[in-house]
Amino acid sequence: MFTEDAVRFFGSKTKLALAAGVSQAAVSRWTKEGVVPMGSAAILSGASNGVLKFDSDFYKSIKLARLAQRKRNRKGVLINENQHGREQGADRP
Repeated sequence: MFTEDAVRFFGSKTKLALAAGVSQAAVSRWTKEGVVPMGSAAILSGASNGVLKFDSDFYKSIKLARLAQRKRNRKGVLINENQHGREQGADRP
């Protein structure tokens, strides 16, 4: 569920926060991310009598995309500080 759609349906970020049972600050974070978190999306789907749709496949695809991005970002990155010591620490026993 896109945040913009939820705000449009409820009329304001304040009303959206009340319907979802979260703070206005949380809704502001959603606005930056563009997507309502999965748990809140399920609540808002019920609060909108199904007008706003909760699609679990949508959230699965987001999760998979984020995992793939993390994996790409980690390529060539050291896993822990001990590896750094082995690579650079020729002077260590």
